[in-house]
Order: sequence, then structure tokens, then C-alpha cells
Amino acid sequence: MGMARPGMMKMDGPRIDVPVALKEAKVLFRIDRVAPSGDNSFALQQIGVLSEKLRQMGAQARIVSVFNGDGGFMLLNDMAYNQIRKSTGGNPYKMAIANLLARGIEVEECGMTMMREGWSNSQLLQGVKVNTGANLRVIELSQQNFVVLGQ
Repeated sequence: MGMARPGMMKMDGPRIDVPVALKEAKVLFRIDRVAPSGDNSFALQQIGVLSEKLRQMGAQARIVSVFNGDGGFMLLNDMAYNQIRKSTGGNPYKMAIANLLARGIEVEECGMTMMREGWSNSQLLQGVKVNTGANLRVIELSQQNFVVLGQ
């Protein structure tokens, strides 16, 4: 390989000028809309990437992901997903959600979204919890010093 041309990333990565080392992290992800590019799995990937980075740092981490509004459907089980999204392939996000749960990431559905849409707890993926309402949950976790990140 020759020398890197301007604008090309070097193989050994960037020089870090501001190293970050966290001992503790409390993070709330809010998934409340369909991603503009249509790739909702990007938000799920970002949650997983952050979780892994915090684990590598040895940080004591608690990550909560709250789904509501137009993002609420991502937590439906296959049968409900097919019915509500008018598809036949089941929930394409279920494996990514299962991976987040397996990492210890808390996954919550907004109870208000469920009431508005007429969904029941039995229509959700296994391991998903239902909160009183996404806005109330964001306030509660913010008061507990969680950092709120979104899509």
C-alpha cells in the first residue's frame, strides 16, 4: 500500500485527541419514529454498539430503550406485526431486540402508545416491559441522571 491520499482514512484509524473513559453510564434511548432512511435497525445497532463500547471500557452501565409513537411497532411479536403492518414475514427487528435483551439492555413499550393503537401485552415480543407512558418515563429517568439519546 502506498501513502494515504488526503481524505482517505488511514488503516490504523484516527488519532484520538479527546479520550473518553467512563466508569459509569446511565443512558436512555428513545425510539419514537420511523427512521428517515427507512432503516429502523440503525437505532438498534447504535444501542448495541454503545453497550459493547461501555462493556469494553469496564463501565458500570444501565441502558434503557423506550419505544413509542411511530416506533412502537418494532416491539410487536410476529403475529401482531404481520396483522398491524400488513406483512407476512414477521417482525424483522425481533432478533435485534432479543440481542439487546440478552445484553441486559432494558426494552420498554409505551403504555399510552399501546392504548392508542389497541395493542395488548400478549402482542409484544418476549422480555419487553410496558411503562406508564414514554414521556413520563423520560422525565423519571432524566431525574435519575440518565443521558437521553434519540434517533
